[in-house]
Amino acid sequence: MGRYEAGRLLAFAFCSADALIEVNQGGMIIYANGATRPLLGQVPDKLLGQFLNKLCIKDDKVLLSTLLDRITDGERFNDVPINIARPNQPDVVVSLNGYNVPGLSNNHYITAGMKRSAR
Repeated sequence: MGRYEAGRLLAFAFCSADALIEVNQGGMIIYANGATRPLLGQVPDKLLGQFLNKLCIKDDKVLLSTLLDRITDGERFNDVPINIARPNQPDVVVSLNGYNVPGLSNNHYITAGMKRSAR
């Protein structure tokens, strides 16, 4: 894939998301890009090696862990509100979408955005 095609895919991803996150099967963040500081309270590099479910409030840990455990090849979850406990900042509700790409890896690809209210 050329540079233009890779850039195009990244642009499409950011059309509906503020941050992109990849987690391994154990839920550890192995890639992060985008506006992670306002969403998750940390810049992308600081998120690497952390477990995604450790970033949310206690009441949402089981929900997020269950979503990650149950998603398999070709499956997704959409617009799941998760309360994030940001360090030294107020908690925030983030909308997560996840997908597991068939045949690519066993990792989970997640987009995150601020939870938006209906008009």
